[in-house]
Amino acid sequence: MMAENCLKILLVDDEEVIHETIGEYLIECGYQVDNSFDGADALEAIKTRSYDLALIDVRMPGIDGLTLLAKSRQIDQKMTVILMTG
Repeated sequence: MMAENCLKILLVDDEEVIHETIGEYLIECGYQVDNSFDGADALEAIKTRSYDLALIDVRMPGIDGLTLLAKSRQIDQKMTVILMTG
């Protein structure tokens, strides 16, 4: 059951295994998780939806995590961002 005021999290990583592990764990903890597999898709999600937290991989093809961080700040300065790297 999803809590009414749960965190909305955007998980951005180009590796499926990250979505299967971290994403599924967050869902099991009761968080609402949207998945993006590249920076361009994540940027569109940030433009159209509101997130409390974005977990962003630093190294991705196309728009990398640092570029996504800078662009996301122009859209939503209140969203917390955690950069991840393997």
